[in-house]
Amino acid sequence: MVSTADDLAVFARALFTGGLFDEATTLDAMLEASSESQDVASPGGWPPPTGLGVEIRGDTYGKEGQILGYSAQVSYYPTTDIVLVVLATNHSVDVVSLDSEIRSILRAAAE
Repeated sequence: MVSTADDLAVFARALFTGGLFDEATTLDAMLEASSESQDVASPGGWPPPTGLGVEIRGDTYGKEGQILGYSAQVSYYPTTDIVLVVLATNHSVDVVSLDSEIRSILRAAAE
């Protein structure tokens, strides 16, 4: 995969606002946590509940992943239309924790 933070932000906004789908029900299905994922999710912990390929983290949606020495975390805040992209070029950076810290800062700033 070859992408930039800007590319991922554009994609995430289009995905989570329904711009990629002909049917609104497709996005609805992606954002509805499965009962199986709710059974294994711990409150505020890991793993978060998931819909169809999307992590549902309270007031944000997103996805985390790694490939060949790269890590990425993408989060979308529907109430503010903010997209947060965290990229790292090695696995020693915990992109999930970094994303969580940034989300906490953004929530505090919004209050």
